[in-house]
Amino acid sequence: MKEINTRWTERKTVVYELENIPLNFDDNIYPVDYSQLQIKVPWQVKNLDVGSWCFTRRKPKHANSNHADYATSLVDTSSFKKSRINAIKGFVEYLHSRYSTGITPKTLHRYTSSFNQFLVWCDSNQQEDVLNTTMTARKSLAEYILTLFHLTRSSQLNINTAARYQNHIIEILKFIFDDDEGVISAGLRIIRKSETATITTPIPGYSKAHQSIELYLSLFNQITDFVLSFEKYPFQLTLPEETLWVFPTARPMATTSKLKMRNEWTRGFWSWDYENGCLSKVKDIEKYYSGDKKQKRDAARYIMKSSKKALVEANSDDNNYYRRRLASLASDAFTMLFISNTAMNLAQLITLNWSDDYSVGKEHQGYRAIKLRARNKSQHFIVTSSFLPLFKKYLKLRKYLLVKDSPLLFFGFDASIINHKPLSRGFTTNFNQKLRNNIGIDIPTITAREWRAHKADWLITNTDPKTTAMMLQNSERTVLKHYTTGSEIESTNEMSKFYDSLSTIQFNTSSAKKSQYTSVPIGQCQQFQAPKVIDAISNVLPDCSTPPGCLNCSHYRIVADEEDIRKLVSFRYISVESRQLASSETHFENYFGKMLTRIDEILISLRTQNKKLKLLVDRICSEVSEQEILSPYWDRKYQLLINLELIK
Repeated sequence: MKEINTRWTERKTVVYELENIPLNFDDNIYPVDYSQLQIKVPWQVKNLDVGSWCFTRRKPKHANSNHADYATSLVDTSSFKKSRINAIKGFVEYLHSRYSTGITPKTLHRYTSSFNQFLVWCDSNQQEDVLNTTMTARKSLAEYILTLFHLTRSSQLNINTAARYQNHIIEILKFIFDDDEGVISAGLRIIRKSETATITTPIPGYSKAHQSIELYLSLFNQITDFVLSFEKYPFQLTLPEETLWVFPTARPMATTSKLKMRNEWTRGFWSWDYENGCLSKVKDIEKYYSGDKKQKRDAARYIMKSSKKALVEANSDDNNYYRRRLASLASDAFTMLFISNTAMNLAQLITLNWSDDYSVGKEHQGYRAIKLRARNKSQHFIVTSSFLPLFKKYLKLRKYLLVKDSPLLFFGFDASIINHKPLSRGFTTNFNQKLRNNIGIDIPTITAREWRAHKADWLITNTDPKTTAMMLQNSERTVLKHYTTGSEIESTNEMSKFYDSLSTIQFNTSSAKKSQYTSVPIGQCQQFQAPKVIDAISNVLPDCSTPPGCLNCSHYRIVADEEDIRKLVSFRYISVESRQLASSETHFENYFGKMLTRIDEILISLRTQNKKLKLLVDRICSEVSEQEILSPYWDRKYQLLINLELIK
C-alpha cells in the first residue's frame, strides 16, 4: 500500500464513556454509528478509536504519540468495510463485559493493544477480510501466529510475550464470533509459554502468613471495638507477642524493643508511660530537659499539662483526631485481611467501588459472594463464610471514618484524617513499614501478589482447582499453570517424597559415575534392558525403547551436567511442539501429560540444588525454547519432523 494513492480524511467521531455505551441493539439496528465511535476508557488519557477499524487504511492524525490528536485516526474512506461493523460491536461488548466483571484496567489495556496490533498487521498483509466470518478470522489468526513464531525465533520477540499476544487475540475473536467451541483456534499450532521464562511469585510459608494474619486480626478487632464503643484512653491492646498501652498521641503505642530506643525520641513523648498505661510523673521526666532545676521542672510540667489536655479531649470527643487516626490504622489492618482472604490483586482492590446496596449470596460451600451495584457497574467478590462478620464490622468502621461519602471500598487519608484518598500501589509494603518503624512490631512484608499466591497454594492443597478458580476469578487452566508450585518449604517436602520413592536423580557430574550408566536419549540408564515400574504414568509402561517408558522406570538416571539436562529439555520441547500430531487433546494429555509434569519436577529439583546448577538449567531451557539449540539426537528428530512437514 502506497500512501501516494491514499486520500486521508478526518471523519466525524462520537465519544462515549465505556460504561455508558448503549448496548441495547436489536439485530442490525445499532444505537450508535460504530464507524464513528471513540471510547473514553478509564485506564488511559487518549480515547480508543475503535471506529477507525472499519477502515482498512488508517493512520494517526498526529505522528507524535504524546500529542492529543494521536488518538484519532485519519482514514481512507474508500477502504470502508461494512462487514466490520458487527465485529466492532462484538468487541465493544467484550470490552464492556470484561470491565464490568472487575478486570483491572491495566490488563484490559493489554488485551486491547494486542487486538489493535493484530488488525494493523492484517490490514498490512492482505488479510483485510479477517473480521468477516469465523473462518476468515481463523485463517488470519494462523498466519499471524506464524509471524509471531518467526519473531521469537529471530530473537525479536520474547516467547512469553508472543504467547500473550496470541492468547489475547484468540479470546477476543472467540467472543466476537460467539465461538464457544473454539473453532477459531482448533488444530492451529499454538505458541506455548516457556515456564522457564516466567517469573513466578514466591509463596510465603504458612508460619509467616499465620503470624501476619494473627497480628492484623488483633489490630483490627480490638481497635475497632475501642473506637466504635467510644471507650476511654488509655487502653490495652493485646497482640500475639505482647500487650501494649495505647495513648492519644502521634506515637500511640510502642513495643518493648521500640522502647529500648526511647532516648532517640523527642521529649514530648516522655509524658506517656508506655509500660504502665498512665501519665508519667513530673519528677521522672524533668531530667530529660535542659536548663537549671526550675527550668527543667517547668518544661516537664508544661508537657504534662499538654498531655493531660490531649487525654481529656480524646476521651470527650468521639471524632477526636487521634481516635480517627487509630481507626485508620484498624482500617488498614482490615484491608490486609481482605487481601489475604480474597486474594484480590492490589490494582483491582484500590479501584473497587462500593455501595451500601449490596447482597450476600452463597457462591460455594464455605464461601459467600458479595454482590453490589456501584456507579452503574455490577461487581462482586468472594470471601470465606467465616470472614463475612469481619467484613460487616469493617463497614461500620468505614462509616465512622467517612466524613463525606466515598465511591471506594478502601481508602487512605491525608494528614488531617478527614479527606480520604485512594490507596497507593505500595500500600502493603508501606503499612508493614509503618508498624515496624512507628510501633516496633516485627512483621514480615507479604505483598498482595504473594498473598494471592499463598491463597492459591492453600486452596489447591485443601480444596480443588474449581474452588481455587472461583476464589481467584481465574480459569482452572490458569490456576493449574500458575499456582501449583507451592511455597519453598512445602515444595521441598513434596519433592523429597517424590525422590524417596523414585531415586531417579544422580546429582553427580563426575565422568567416573557417568561411565557406570548407559546413555539414553533423555539421560542415563542404570540397568539397560531390565525395565522396572516405579509409578503409573497414565497407560505408559516402563520400557527401553521410548522416552515415556524410560521416565517410568526405576533405573532411569540423569546426571546434573549440560549434556543430560539438554537431552531432557530438548525432549520436552519436541513433545510440546508435536502436540498437534496427537489425535486429540485428550490423547495428548493421557500419553504426555504426567510425563511432562515428571520432567518439570526433575528440572525444579535440579534448580533447587545450588545457584550454579539453577543458572545452568535456566540457560539451557532458554536456549532450547527460544533458540532451538537441542541435543544432537533430538535436533535430528526435530529436523526430520520439519522436513516431513509434520510440524511447522
